[in-house]
Amino acid sequence: MEAAAAVRRRGGLGNGLSGADGTAVIFTIGHPDTYASLMVGFGRPLPGYRNWVYTSLLGALR
Repeated sequence: MEAAAAVRRRGGLGNGLSGADGTAVIFTIGHPDTYASLMVGFGRPLPGYRNWVYTSLLGALR
């Protein structure tokens, strides 16, 4: 919840997202299993993964 609260203080968590929803988004996108699935399972290159994390969080939390 701390990460979502920090995002809210900076003007994020739009679209009516609650703190719990924001936390779930951050947790899911940033989870080590997500990383492993994309990097190992799909062979995504690291720059592409970083871009995906950035754009996914940005889109979901605005």
